Amino acid sequence: MSAHGKDELVLNASLIEMEYDLDLWAGVIVGFDEKKNFILRIEYNHCNEASLYYGTDVIVEPEEAYRLAHSQGVRLVDLPAYFNKKFGKDGLVFDSLSVKRLFDDLIDFVTLHKTNYRKRPYRYLRR
Repeated sequence: MSAHGKDELVLNASLIEMEYDLDLWAGVIVGFDEKKNFILRIEYNHCNEASLYYGTDVIVEPEEAYRLAHSQGVRLVDLPAYFNKKFGKDGLVFDSLSVKRLFDDLIDFVTLHKTNYRKRPYRYLRR
């Protein structure tokens, strides 16, 4: 588990993130968990509950992630970088709706490519 209380992702890429000084912080990250699942993660918190984080993981099992990577002409280990290049947003200030839209676009993309996945909502206290 990370210092935040949520499992760290390896080979991860942060696709979009809101500024911390707004009333709400949110971000989308992709990477692999310890079971080699490809994870699409949205996470957010409200400043009035600064230590309580909420999120959803979209979990793509290794075989499905391999098929998705192969269909895009990239190696499995390069899938996070591929998603970052295709979907990543950089250098602008984003609102929560932009973060949610990007996460929905990622789900639409994996669905369009007939990739099976499951969703797991979570919440945790940041330490």
